[in-house]
Amino acid sequence: MPKSLAFCGGGKDSLVSMKLLEEIEESYSSLGYSHSLYGQASHQHQLIDDLVKHCSTKSHHHLTVLDEFLSSPIPESIPNTDVKSVKSSETFSALFEALPIALKYGYTQLILGHERCSDKGNLLWSVNDEYINHKWVKTIEAQSILNSYIKQNLISNISYFSFLMPIHDTLIFQSLTRYIGAVPFTHSCNLRKPWCLRCPKCCYVWLGYSAYLPQATVHATFGEKNLLDVEENQTFFIELLGLADQTPFESVGEVDEVQLAFALCRSKGIKGKAMSVFEDKVAVDVFDTQKMNIIDKYTKVYGDNAGIPQPLGDQVLTKLKEFSVESHRAITKAFTA
Repeated sequence: MPKSLAFCGGGKDSLVSMKLLEEIEESYSSLGYSHSLYGQASHQHQLIDDLVKHCSTKSHHHLTVLDEFLSSPIPESIPNTDVKSVKSSETFSALFEALPIALKYGYTQLILGHERCSDKGNLLWSVNDEYINHKWVKTIEAQSILNSYIKQNLISNISYFSFLMPIHDTLIFQSLTRYIGAVPFTHSCNLRKPWCLRCPKCCYVWLGYSAYLPQATVHATFGEKNLLDVEENQTFFIELLGLADQTPFESVGEVDEVQLAFALCRSKGIKGKAMSVFEDKVAVDVFDTQKMNIIDKYTKVYGDNAGIPQPLGDQVLTKLKEFSVESHRAITKAFTA
């Protein structure tokens, strides 16, 4: 009988993935992973542990990745290169580091929380008109390649997949209303844990929480600062809205999803400098005329080629379609109330 191990980095996607397992009554354990690029492992694991306490995991494992690249001679040995920072690719490192744990405890299903917009690039390379996807490792293509490699060369009975690949962030944000008590224990910042409040990722998640969740939950998660009014964040919101050459090199949703979140915030009476930009440059001419099409697209479940093995696949898709109906109704109601 397959045994499931849910990866947990502490964010909203991890929370929804674990709760989905509970919704379909699938027993699972969890794996919290930290990376040295993000600071002290103990602090990262404590944040994740606090979130996992709100889930029904059978057991919880800690995985710590120590990356010494910057302190090695390698950066200095590269001519004409001034390496100032390195971005971690947790999926690769955490996946392969988790294999000994899977072998020891008999886990055969490794479950992550990568969602549908991971498949879309965010920078058009003018040299050959090719889209560059900095989060390619989270795509269905990468998932398939990694799955094949592990099965053919390492462990034949392990499957690696994401529960959230059939849906967009819009549906994930809205589904968090089911788990309000756990939301304040999520964190997603890649600069300073739990939140720096001055980066594209913080701006994006704050915007999504503000759009779909009660204000009290937003304040419990981030504090009471209105990030739309923070001067340092204006460039990030402009990029997120699709008003710059590219969207941020971060794990954020698509432009239409961001505009939908802005519109929902506007319907709640949330104001700020970035909201004025949305109202002046996006709302009337772009978003308002396509609103219902955007809602339909981003609350839809895309069940084709999700890579989820059976019988889990059918169970998960059934539950996600239930989320879809509820979310479409709730979002539409927000604009007609």
